[in-house]
Amino acid sequence: HVIKQKQNNNKAARTLCGTDPEGLARLVTMLNQKSPWFYAFVLISLFLCGVTFLMPLLPGPFAYFNLRNENNFAALFSGIFLLVIALHAYDGWALNRISKPSVAYAWLALSLVLAALSLDEIGSLHERVTWLRSIISDGTVAPPSELQSMPRAERRSAYWWSLVPFGLLLVGAIAYAVSVLWRSIEDKKTVILIGVGFSLLASVALQEYIERTVDWSANRYLSIIDSTFRPLLEEGTELLGMIILLAVAMKNSRGIFSEDERADFPVFEAIVRMRRVILVTGIFAAPLIAYINASFPPERHDNGMPADWPAAALFAMAAIAAARPFFVSGKTTGWYGRGLVLLALVGCGSTILHPETPAALPLLTVLAGAAFMIWFLSADYPPASYLPAVAILSAVLAEAWYIGNSDFVVYTMNQYTALAFYWVNSSVAPTGASSMNLVTNHRTDEPIPE
Repeated sequence: HVIKQKQNNNKAARTLCGTDPEGLARLVTMLNQKSPWFYAFVLISLFLCGVTFLMPLLPGPFAYFNLRNENNFAALFSGIFLLVIALHAYDGWALNRISKPSVAYAWLALSLVLAALSLDEIGSLHERVTWLRSIISDGTVAPPSELQSMPRAERRSAYWWSLVPFGLLLVGAIAYAVSVLWRSIEDKKTVILIGVGFSLLASVALQEYIERTVDWSANRYLSIIDSTFRPLLEEGTELLGMIILLAVAMKNSRGIFSEDERADFPVFEAIVRMRRVILVTGIFAAPLIAYINASFPPERHDNGMPADWPAAALFAMAAIAAARPFFVSGKTTGWYGRGLVLLALVGCGSTILHPETPAALPLLTVLAGAAFMIWFLSADYPPASYLPAVAILSAVLAEAWYIGNSDFVVYTMNQYTALAFYWVNSSVAPTGASSMNLVTNHRTDEPIPE
């Protein structure tokens, strides 16, 4: 088993490095085929760009799909889009970790950068960077009223200087990854596209600087540009960068698209490899994150909250975990698989609700109850895989109902419910999966008994 897996990994790695002409030809053929997975992200991105451009002419409900706003479905999609690319990049680590460790760690660095950008997109961290930096530097936080009373030029300068340390950290990680990939693989086009994708994402910072510097109300033309073309250019540039990065990173997960390659390539390996780490971290971190988040002095009431990201990310990963058997084996997951995907996506969408929304706790309760019924009725989920999670989640939900709606309670329950979804959905090994994709206690490079 070990020998065969190493041969498969080496074959896959040679294909991506351009040293296997036959494999490279198959790769080009695969990428030329229409991929519903890829085009779904492209079409949704085009829809959101269209809504953003036409928003002055559209009715109010379309504001939920306006890329210019925070804490809506558009911002949630952008954050999950970055997370999906991060999962594909992690597959690059799983693919190369035996044959080319340096390439593997380069992909891992890119995966961490993309996950951090996903957190920022949903949690609006850069909007709060001024007082976040003050917490890190001297442990004090300037009240929102004090920040708003600062002169505009001083406030703008403090904002950009606060971004510098975080920006340098991300740029350093990207530069490391790109330099390693440039030296290690023969397909330079892949590295160039990675550079182009991240450059487009970085250009958004420059566009935000222009947004905050220019007085768009100075005349009618600038006002029109600010309400239509400027947000379309800024958000469209960001989405274009994501699309390019997705096209490159999804090559690491070729098993999704090519039946012949399913035994050779990982498919969302992070979903199963990191599940225990995510479980332990989530159990202890969720209340702490919720407490800190509930204590935040909001600078803008329409911003996303950092506590929304763990819940949204876990719900998204739960949806992918429920669909993963299909990605790996090509066999339909049945009604129960589609039902779990739908419930997880609804849970992910519910994270944009304000904690004081009366429907917040009832919605989580309904989602948990519906998921339990599917796990109970499906033969693929033995009781040992879901009963402990259901028992603990039921007790915590009951206590939340007793305490009542509050920021802390809702933020905590969002994370715990999403964590339960993710843990149970990722507990089933896909039928027909290769040894590298099985949920197992063994390391990936150890033999797995038949």
